[in-house]
Amino acid sequence: FFDLGGDSLLVARMVGRLRERVAQAADLEWEVVLRHMLRRPTVAGLAGFLRGLAGAEDAPATTAVRTDPVIHLHGARSQDEPTTVLVHAGTATIMPYRALITEIRRRSPGLAEVVGVEVPDLSGFLAAEPDGLIERMAADYARALTADGRGRFHVVGYCLGGLIATEVARNLAESGAEVESLTVISSHSPRFRLDDELLAEYSFAVMMGIDPAELGFPDDQYRVAAAADAVLAASPGVLPDGGLAALPDEFEDVAGCFRRLADVPRATRIARMCEAVPASAGTYEPDHMTRLFLAFRQSVFAITRYDAEPYAGDITFLRHDGAYPFPGSKDAVTAYWEELTLGDLDIVDIGGDHYS
Repeated sequence: FFDLGGDSLLVARMVGRLRERVAQAADLEWEVVLRHMLRRPTVAGLAGFLRGLAGAEDAPATTAVRTDPVIHLHGARSQDEPTTVLVHAGTATIMPYRALITEIRRRSPGLAEVVGVEVPDLSGFLAAEPDGLIERMAADYARALTADGRGRFHVVGYCLGGLIATEVARNLAESGAEVESLTVISSHSPRFRLDDELLAEYSFAVMMGIDPAELGFPDDQYRVAAAADAVLAASPGVLPDGGLAALPDEFEDVAGCFRRLADVPRATRIARMCEAVPASAGTYEPDHMTRLFLAFRQSVFAITRYDAEPYAGDITFLRHDGAYPFPGSKDAVTAYWEELTLGDLDIVDIGGDHYS
């Protein structure tokens, strides 16, 4: 599919036709099919997937929980070439890499192995204690990556995935594997613990390319950042749940938005996100959007409780030159990686914003 020029928008069109013409595909979500296509982008692979859906009614009520976080994406494992690893971002899946994966397949048909790492069991991930979660996940991922004899790696992480990738690279190196490169893309860690669910929802909306004002959030991200700073001044190191909604009159424009949204059921807020998400990002059903948000919230809660140790190797930091969404800034992001990197930090400025 991708070798013929397919991309995520064409997958969305294909899903529409499948829904119309194939009975067992009537309720398929676009993202579910795209995730499958990233694994097996062939007619035979898709046919097998649909046959599996057709037989689902006869299957036992319980299914085995997936335990392997490693997904083969491209190429073949080679003793002569390292494996490139794309580490999942905040939504716990490798979906943010879909355009990159398409380009890898299109430009480099003979490339060595490329794999993705994503959360294998979302329910278990959501139920986990956020404290220490990044360290536990990274250790599991490193074990899974080396279990089949891989010993050399390029490790790549985008957004929150850059922080997880750094911990994965540390675990790989400590296990005796060779980390030939670590690349982090538009990635940084907030300098506070986040407990405010609505603020996590605000960040999620921005991450999805949604205009927060369409959902009822303030339309000025700098005012949100200033309000968060005011909360942190009274509660150093922690943004407590409901903290922005409780701010005094000086921040009534922000606090009022957060109070009003707190009175709206989450299901209604999620439905609004489904309506507001840009067409270029695909279509989302409420159940799917809810899963993505809960994964993002858990990732953010875990990341803001993660105290990274300095990384002993070299890091390449791809730094975007567009606007920085809350809670980042160009200076803060750069300072984070300068402090973390004990080896050489190679900063490469890339055109575009965090999403493009």
